[in-house]
Amino acid sequence: MRVEQITVIGSGAMGSGIAQVFARAGYRVAMFDAASAQLDRALAAISGSLSREVAKGRLTLEESEEAVGRLSTHVDLADAVIGSDLVLEAIVEDMAVKKQLFSQLIACLPETTILASNTSSLSIGEMGLAFGRPELFVGMHFFNPPPLMKLVEVIRGSETSQETVDAALGVVETIGKVPVLVADFPNFIVNRIARPLYLQAQLLLSDGVAAQDIDRALRLGGGLRMGPLELLDMIGLEPHLASSMTAFREWGDPRFRPAPIVKRMVRAGHVGRKSGRGFYRYADGEQTPFLASPTWPIQTDDLGPIGILGEGAEAEFLRAMLGSSGCRVLDTGDRAAEDSGLGDAAVVIVTGDAGQAELVDLFVTLGRACMPSAVLVATSAFVFPEALGVAAGRADRVIGLHRPLSILGRDFYEVATGLDTSAKTVAVALGLVARLRGDAVVTPHRAGYLVNSVLMPMVNEAAFALLEGLASREDIDLAIRLGLNHPFGPLELADRIGVDFVLRVMSTLHEEYADDRYRPCVLLKQMVRAGHLGRKSGRGFYVYASEDEHAPEVSERT
Repeated sequence: MRVEQITVIGSGAMGSGIAQVFARAGYRVAMFDAASAQLDRALAAISGSLSREVAKGRLTLEESEEAVGRLSTHVDLADAVIGSDLVLEAIVEDMAVKKQLFSQLIACLPETTILASNTSSLSIGEMGLAFGRPELFVGMHFFNPPPLMKLVEVIRGSETSQETVDAALGVVETIGKVPVLVADFPNFIVNRIARPLYLQAQLLLSDGVAAQDIDRALRLGGGLRMGPLELLDMIGLEPHLASSMTAFREWGDPRFRPAPIVKRMVRAGHVGRKSGRGFYRYADGEQTPFLASPTWPIQTDDLGPIGILGEGAEAEFLRAMLGSSGCRVLDTGDRAAEDSGLGDAAVVIVTGDAGQAELVDLFVTLGRACMPSAVLVATSAFVFPEALGVAAGRADRVIGLHRPLSILGRDFYEVATGLDTSAKTVAVALGLVARLRGDAVVTPHRAGYLVNSVLMPMVNEAAFALLEGLASREDIDLAIRLGLNHPFGPLELADRIGVDFVLRVMSTLHEEYADDRYRPCVLLKQMVRAGHLGRKSGRGFYVYASEDEHAPEVSERT
């Protein structure tokens, strides 16, 4: 099916951006909007955008003028679709409004014209049925802003013909975008898998963690270009809440239950940048937090002798880094007995990913072996500082210091306080971070810490999506890398850090909060039982022929 002329219905930010992309790629494009003034604004926005491309040397003046020349504007729907091979609607995300449009289109579209929807979450099958020609109906979900974002989700409805799918994929490729093929599930790939990312950040905010600390931790420790809350402010909370409500209504699963804070904010009109108020305040173009992060002292003078327990890579890294910074690192090996030399330590760091139950006895021993003023630090993501403080008999002098996603090579640490951790103990922890030449965020301890508790539910959701046949593992990973600008796709990330680690984080969250939104995907459990742990076992979501190569474990399901 050859596509030469395209009609875009709706001339808002998405519609005009999509029209610009088509016109620049050489298609003749008709833009329809019932409001002529909106069409004028859209055409001016497109011309301005292309002019900026010319100024940056990405486009010649002649190419810009030719692209604008391929655009036409229409306020009559029947006139707008004459001669078009593909009609793409980019109107409001409301099923009833879309169906009303389709009832008008069926009367004026030729029987061979493809109709596509830019919906971000609604059912393609339902819209195709309402249109009356489901075999010619397909989803083509562009991302904002369309001229810059490379990803387009192509969604196949249950009745969409292969010819229609192939035509949509072909168009996406000719405009220089990257298509991923998706089955017709609510929210598709990016918006579905991103739901837990946004939700967890919102729940942490509701739990008293500052928005800027959450976002900073995810940028510095998770490798994200934007924190989830500042990204939502840019997207707008109304479409975010609409997608969340669609997912929760369609799935009926606690994993998709929207956070109450977002409902309150939308009702109050605090919907992000465009309203001047969201998770942050926006005045004069500046993003400012509502509340400042707590100010903590840093111990800049000598920390005293430091004992480091553990024999793995983390322990060796800490010994080398702290030793090179001038700290006196005690030679204690992995011993915690009273004759181990720890009696002289001002700080003891317990490394490794042992869990709470495994460390309680050790901290009881440390409480006896160490001098009363010594600060005890645990680096495991699976401990609770307040409980270890009770075990050691010094609740004010125990703290968590976790380096998330070390595979990213980021020198970032999460400093987690227990209920009774003193400011002096925080100062010692921040002194350690300074000597490690790193950055840190200090927050009250939460199960899994910040970065893991936000990112691992997203990985868990990707596992659910793969299990259900939403898309291939390659397309799931590609969609998240391109659609959210993440350094790794979620399944790639699981393989790198260990599928067993992901399952362990999800099990910790599920046990701590007794909430089914943290229910681990059964696929993770099956993989761990089978020893498919990722790169370290040679097989996870991918099979590894060498350290730097992976290939699909099974054939694609879509």
